[in-house]
Amino acid sequence: MAKQIIIRSLEDIPEEWLSDEQRRSRVNKIYGKGDLLNEMYTLACKAGVKDKSYNTVRHGGVSSYAGATVIEYRGLHFLARGSKPTGTPEFLSSRGGITFTQE
Repeated sequence: MAKQIIIRSLEDIPEEWLSDEQRRSRVNKIYGKGDLLNEMYTLACKAGVKDKSYNTVRHGGVSSYAGATVIEYRGLHFLARGSKPTGTPEFLSSRGGITFTQE
């Protein structure tokens, strides 16, 4: 069985998923990982995870997602699970997001 991968942020994306050009510099690495994560978010939302993000006066845009689905990305299957932000109207402790867990 392959090693399980859980992706919550850019740091969690394996470097072997990047092209040689993206690996060459720190800036390209960050942008490359950002592009990959955006692709995964787009796939998850198209497959059924609901984007319920909203704007607030105090915190600006707050990301929030709901639902779960299975996506295939680069030949791997991931359970994509949306999460809501945590905290209070006065203090936002974390924004919502999508967690990808390899199946």
